[in-house]
Amino acid sequence: MMLVLLSALFIFTVSMATDMSPAGVTCPSSKYEVFCQQDQHDQTGNSSMTYYEEAEAACEARNGTLATLKDAASFQAVQNLILANMLHRAPCINTHGFWIGLDDRDAENNFRWSDNTTLGNSFVNWAGGEPNNKVKLDSEGQDCVQLWFRGSRTGQWDDEYCNVRPKGFVCEMTAEFAMC
Repeated sequence: MMLVLLSALFIFTVSMATDMSPAGVTCPSSKYEVFCQQDQHDQTGNSSMTYYEEAEAACEARNGTLATLKDAASFQAVQNLILANMLHRAPCINTHGFWIGLDDRDAENNFRWSDNTTLGNSFVNWAGGEPNNKVKLDSEGQDCVQLWFRGSRTGQWDDEYCNVRPKGFVCEMTAEFAMC
């Protein structure tokens, strides 16, 4: 497994409080971390940009996964964090988006979350005309999903080429707190 070190680390976090402890204290069930688009370096010093697989590895290195935004509240918390901190603009990102844990790499139009659940009839937030699986820049098409911030799009989902344009990314960690 490649060790991934993040250079110029920019992390913005938000916790989603959904669980109650026996003492009645609200305990966060998930914590989301938003990372700006950046160079990444492996242990030998080689550099690559944050394409989808590098983003997955970076989240796993932090004991998390790319974010599974399965409901409106989770999506809105991450969207608000990005917009409130102006992360949807340069210098944080230059290619209009943030990777999330949704893809159809195994079978076209069979979107699966990073926890291996299917999209099914749950919350969706596709931008108009998406997913469209364009093949202009990669014959395999667009199989990875980003939160798209371009023009009037404010984080709607867009299928994107997994290895053509680097992105920022959103990690999700199950919050582990001693009191909960």
